Amino acid sequence: MNFNQGDIVILKSGGPEMTVKKVIGTHTSNEEEEYYRDQGYSIGDLVCEWFTDNKKITDAFIAATVEIA
Repeated sequence: MNFNQGDIVILKSGGPEMTVKKVIGTHTSNEEEEYYRDQGYSIGDLVCEWFTDNKKITDAFIAATVEIA
């Protein structure tokens, strides 16, 4: 499945709804994208944001582990 910036997704295993901040490899290269690529994420994987206890959290996920909410 192809995801786009702004999509609302959820982990297939459950959890909070998250907003896709970035699809790795679809934007011009920057330090954040390079960081995630260095961590083993690939083109098409997702950087997502969500809130827990009024705190914004940002993390990356392998695209195959999420689905549209």
